[in-house]
Amino acid sequence: GLACEYSNGGIVINEKMETNLEGFFAAGEVTSGAFGAMRAGDGLTEMLVQGYRAGISAAQYVSGSNAVLAQETQLTEVKEKMKRALTVRKDGISPIVIKSKMEAVADFGFNYVRSEERIQKSIVDLERIENELIPEMSVHQASPLYNLELLNYFAVYNQLICLKMGLNA
Repeated sequence: GLACEYSNGGIVINEKMETNLEGFFAAGEVTSGAFGAMRAGDGLTEMLVQGYRAGISAAQYVSGSNAVLAQETQLTEVKEKMKRALTVRKDGISPIVIKSKMEAVADFGFNYVRSEERIQKSIVDLERIENELIPEMSVHQASPLYNLELLNYFAVYNQLICLKMGLNA
């Protein structure tokens, strides 16, 4: 990012930290806040206050919904994803490489200069990564003990969800 402090926009929220996607809440630096000259202190305060408010709003939303929280099929899918994470394929693509490509997509689409064209290109690029690269993702060692690729394996999925929500918000 830039060397000076700035506000580069972000996810638009209301006073309850709600986004325009039903059931999704945002807080902290991903929202459209301005930090001024004291980002370290202000950013932390913003994160804590907005995070607290987002948690309250999310709890209220869930308590009033008919959502089923963890169905057996979802748990099975998560277990299978975790097993796949520890399956070594020497010809697979490192999660670190994929995460780096996703960060480049985010830098292009969420940069301080945004346009519909840049966001649309980022959506297309992210879909390509999701459909072509992520299925080929593999760690190169099976140990669950401090395994940077394994940590990045799961970070890729989290980053994918966040990027999809942000680009489509």
